[in-house]
Amino acid sequence: MTVRNRILAVVALLVLLPLGACSSANERARAIETGMAYDERVASTFVTHDLMHTASVVESVLRSLNISIDEREDEPDDNEIEFDGIDGNARVEIDIERFNDTGQTRIDVMVRREVNFDRARAQEILHAITTALEQGD
Repeated sequence: MTVRNRILAVVALLVLLPLGACSSANERARAIETGMAYDERVASTFVTHDLMHTASVVESVLRSLNISIDEREDEPDDNEIEFDGIDGNARVEIDIERFNDTGQTRIDVMVRREVNFDRARAQEILHAITTALEQGD
């Protein structure tokens, strides 16, 4: 794990753990290792890539995972992009938000099948996104 990833992991933990994002010791350990945190609905991480590059990678990853994008919404303040899509019988929602004061971009992934949230699939999608971002460095 690079120094940059360790710093991002610490930042993610400082932001997400106090909110109860990780419910077990194993999840906290994984969050430290990967820089990702999870709750029962959302998989989240912080990256140092700019918003537009991150959004481009997200679109590419969604296509590679055969997730069809129904909607892309760019917020007027240019600091947030949201994707809505379909993964089989599940709805996928991805929110990318840039924090210019810290130079970081947060990625949130949520997958919902009817009324149930598919946390495992959200983790898989987020992992694929962060892997693609790392390979582009």
